[in-house]
Amino acid sequence: MDWSTSINDTVFDKARMWALINGITCKGPTSTSLRHAPFLLFPSIFPANSFNKALQIQSTIGEVIHKVSRDSEFLLEVLKSTIEVDDFTRKLYEVYKIVLNEGVAQEISLGILRTDYMLNKHNSNIGVSQTTEEELKMIEINTIASSFAGLASQFPDFRRYILNITGHTNLIPQIPDNAPLKGIAEGLIAAWSLYGNPSAVILMVVEDIPNNIADQMHHEFAVKKLKPEVDFVICSLSKLHQYIKLSHSNKNLYFEGVEVSVVYYRAGYEPDHYSCDSDWESRLLIERSNAIKCPSINLHLAGTKKVQQELARPGVLERYLQDANMVKEIQETFVGIYSLDLTEEGDLAAGMAIKNPERYVLKPQREGGGNNVYGKDVASTLLKLCCLKERAAYILMELIKAPARNNVMLRPESDKPIVGPMVSELGVYGVTIGNKESIMLNRTVGHLLRSKLQGTDEGGIVAGFGALDSPLLYEEVN
Repeated sequence: MDWSTSINDTVFDKARMWALINGITCKGPTSTSLRHAPFLLFPSIFPANSFNKALQIQSTIGEVIHKVSRDSEFLLEVLKSTIEVDDFTRKLYEVYKIVLNEGVAQEISLGILRTDYMLNKHNSNIGVSQTTEEELKMIEINTIASSFAGLASQFPDFRRYILNITGHTNLIPQIPDNAPLKGIAEGLIAAWSLYGNPSAVILMVVEDIPNNIADQMHHEFAVKKLKPEVDFVICSLSKLHQYIKLSHSNKNLYFEGVEVSVVYYRAGYEPDHYSCDSDWESRLLIERSNAIKCPSINLHLAGTKKVQQELARPGVLERYLQDANMVKEIQETFVGIYSLDLTEEGDLAAGMAIKNPERYVLKPQREGGGNNVYGKDVASTLLKLCCLKERAAYILMELIKAPARNNVMLRPESDKPIVGPMVSELGVYGVTIGNKESIMLNRTVGHLLRSKLQGTDEGGIVAGFGALDSPLLYEEVN
């Protein structure tokens, strides 16, 4: 798609203004200022079949992740090599073990998940001719602080406006509706209702400097719009210890004396979020409580890269799914994911990557962007870790070769647009609520598209690599 004839300073200014006025924003340079979030000016073309498949399998992925989170034997076995060398995963694991040994106070958990995909280009032979196909391939499953639903929900109207003022109204029907914020707000309200105390509040846990504050506040506003009687309180993880208390008689959690029904984590997924022992003590205290956690510590662990690697092994998905067709549908989205444990299997995987580092990416057990290892650094990192047990802190994943589409990126820190080939990543949001016996709620609620300049390894928006986007769906011609 050639957008070059549709861009000028007036369109740029109007796009930035629309984003600012309608809440496509992030934290500005001061504590009380906002600026528009980075975004692509035009929608990125995306095959409708792949888009619809990602939506269709999300509820099954939600079912699998919920069941994995309840399978303590599986979690403990899969993570045993990782916790020996990864301090952060070990501390999460220790919280989980303490709660398991004491007995879980609240069996209900809320999952706000986002499964991320990219299109993978590959050549296929049809008769005597060769064609390039694009297949949907999974990157990861996020189980904690799945962000940008608030901003993504504004994009259909934003896209329709931009297509209108640039003379592309014929493309507007190809913009899919999207309302993940409403679906997530309904999930939070459902968990609050299940808790059973109308006076209890939802506690949102954030970072000390919440760069994504606008997206977080969208969630409070959406809940209040749907259910005005639900109250939110917001607190940084580092300050929780000053305000929360646990009743030892009934395990209820209190924030400044007010009972808490749901704890919604928008922080706690990176080691830097835990600056001292009191932060870990707060996490443990919350896990010991009757409050419904989003996510619970076991659901958090179910989203680690090591668990994803294990789920990609032949026969493992069948442990949680009886429907062979759904197993096949999910497995078709997997790329090669390999263990790097100090075993014969791990040595073979490391050898493959050292020989052809450009074909792989090294992933630690981290979220948030900026943590992965690419290109020549894959080989050098693995050579350094050659016979060291620290190698088990990573997994090895085949690098996805995503197609590039020309577009225009507008970033808040620069007046100059970035024009060039972009690659996109599709996220699909799901909401699950369940306990040990059953899943009470399991819905697919929306999507997110993020894009970055071709050649940029990482894609995190808050981390400064990517930009918000949305799909322009098209039907593939066979």
